[in-house]
Amino acid sequence: MKIVYIVKSIAQLGGLDRVLTDKMNYLSEIKDHEILLITYEQGTHHISYPISNRIKHIDLKIRFFTLCNKPIWKRLFMYLSMKFDFKKELKTHIQNFQPDILICMTDSFPLLDIILQIPGNHKKIVENHVDKCDYMKAPHYEQNKFLYPFLWLFDQYIIRQIKKCDKFVV
Repeated sequence: MKIVYIVKSIAQLGGLDRVLTDKMNYLSEIKDHEILLITYEQGTHHISYPISNRIKHIDLKIRFFTLCNKPIWKRLFMYLSMKFDFKKELKTHIQNFQPDILICMTDSFPLLDIILQIPGNHKKIVENHVDKCDYMKAPHYEQNKFLYPFLWLFDQYIIRQIKKCDKFVV
């Protein structure tokens, strides 16, 4: 079986990174599955936990985090450009690999729309490693009458995207 994992990066000594590397190593070494790990913000950071040399790793080099210190007008333009590049690169790698399963990790929720648009017969799975409160934005801004409606709409958008997947693993 061919499995693709999509995650922002594996650069921290934390729970998601550890569970993901353990799982990928098990699936590739013990179960003999082909694993493709696609990161997009790994950069020059070392992968935090050892991964099997049977796991193929590709970093798309799309650095969404660099937008945070830009003016809002420039941030929007750059975000749309980065999202276009992300979609193009991701589509190419997934179509070349022809996976049976595509798994999107928690920190990639904002990119679910792109991940769900990738054509193919693969099953799409969302894997969540955090509490719902950590990725739902609106409850943190209930007192802010300006931001709350926008964040509530974003939260509803994420929930609709999750419902489009074949499975939701928590």
